[in-house]
Amino acid sequence: MRTAKSANAAVVHEWLTGTRDGALTRADEQAWLRSLTDLRLTIADRLGIVDRDTADNGLDGDDGSIGLRDVYDWLGYVQEHLVVTISSR
Repeated sequence: MRTAKSANAAVVHEWLTGTRDGALTRADEQAWLRSLTDLRLTIADRLGIVDRDTADNGLDGDDGSIGLRDVYDWLGYVQEHLVVTISSR
């Protein structure tokens, strides 16, 4: 599992650093989706999000987690749009 997660992260890193260019392959798309999921799960754990109820509850910001919540939401936005793009073919 670690090997697969590392390989997915490596693909994303290559795209973000410009090592890869052109169109995403199906394998690249899957690597992106899996990496986004891994990132969101990690952040959700730090924020204490375990279900829809805890995800919908606002954060008070006293612990400095508002910025992290913004990243969590943005990653969800990116992930959703990648899924929509892939599904519309």
